[in-house]
Amino acid sequence: MNRKKQIQKQLRALAEEGQTLYKAADAEKRKLGDEEQARIGEIEEEMTSLEAELTAIERRSGFESRIDRLSEPEEPADPGSQPVVEDRTDYSRWPVEEASQFFAAVRDMATTGRLPSGMQPELRDAFSGVLEHRAPTGQGTLIDDQGGFLVPSTISSVILQKVYTDGQLISRTQGVPITVGNTTTFNAVRENSRVAGSRFGGITVARTAEAGAATSSTAKWDRINLTLKKLTALAYLTEEQLEDGPQALTVINDLVPRAITFAIEDELLNGGGGDAMEGVLNANCLVTVAKESGQAAATIVFENIVNMYSRMAASSRSNAVWFINQDIEPQLFTMSLAVGTGGIPVYMPAGGASSSPFGTLLGRPVVPIEHAATLGTVGDIVLADMSQYLYASKGGVKTAQSSHGKFAEGETAFRFRLRNDGKSWWSSPVTPAKGSNTQSPFVALATRA
Repeated sequence: MNRKKQIQKQLRALAEEGQTLYKAADAEKRKLGDEEQARIGEIEEEMTSLEAELTAIERRSGFESRIDRLSEPEEPADPGSQPVVEDRTDYSRWPVEEASQFFAAVRDMATTGRLPSGMQPELRDAFSGVLEHRAPTGQGTLIDDQGGFLVPSTISSVILQKVYTDGQLISRTQGVPITVGNTTTFNAVRENSRVAGSRFGGITVARTAEAGAATSSTAKWDRINLTLKKLTALAYLTEEQLEDGPQALTVINDLVPRAITFAIEDELLNGGGGDAMEGVLNANCLVTVAKESGQAAATIVFENIVNMYSRMAASSRSNAVWFINQDIEPQLFTMSLAVGTGGIPVYMPAGGASSSPFGTLLGRPVVPIEHAATLGTVGDIVLADMSQYLYASKGGVKTAQSSHGKFAEGETAFRFRLRNDGKSWWSSPVTPAKGSNTQSPFVALATRA
């Protein structure tokens, strides 16, 4: 069995396994369990990898068939036995032998999503594998009657990898893959207070006398909904860039992924909901620590840091990170703890300014990000446990290209689309069992004006 058939067999087996998982859940009228969802994610990753390999095999096969077609025969053919074929140079870039088949393929893909029935068998085989295995992305090889084609899937996977590894915020969130539909729902225990009668959603535990009746209790629940929203980027490349190669790769593999990452990261911190994600600074559970009495405008003092840390939920401290705007670094380096009539620096290393500066504050990493507000404004320093933030996405970055709109200018449009949503699953800060200061996985410092 050749490699192409092996891949097709593996893809079918994986697709059937995924279908079986969903059917089993549907039959039992339940949602997929954690292990089933994890397996679905693994299946999608395996299929994406196999599809990329299959596409490469088919692309290579297409070139080989073209070479065979364009090569001169070893022995001259009898001119009388060969039909006269028009010059198809204008269409040599497409894997079809006749212009009529090319236009039929474009027309049928635009209207039915399938290839025309009259295509030659070898050409149908070359196209059908790509169509079958790109169908889950929502697009086939031919996009529409404009004749545009998908950016190769290898480029798409590189973009997805960069989106998830370049960012300082997104890589720390709790990822939620959505494989079916555009919404996912979570049930969460409503625990806004840890005082008796409210812990664990309202479960009551009490001593009872022998043969005495137990106190009844009912847990309360919250429902968290994440609904996918579209994020897009559009880039135009000239014919010269596409021909030269490196310039096009720079735009596709570097600039666009960075722009997508920046937009996502900004929403994770500052998003106001609605068409955007709900950012940390707009979460209902955000705790905002007041400035010190008499504190000067646009400053940060050590008491601010201590008070912020004390409001971080104890369960989140091991994952918490200080996200800062670089404007506040001079404040950190000169920050001191008052001792008697003097003070000691709290952020300088033991060797003073001659040593490398610290990367932690009270044991937690300090990470400068562009999305943090400037010094003196809410959001210039945030202590956050991003594992308490749910980030949902579906299928990664979808890419498409078309030269129709800018045909006269000799430019090709590359479109990038990502569907995602995110929010904290904490509905409010939590009041501790003892004490009055609420706690949260997200803590910010109030404006110092």
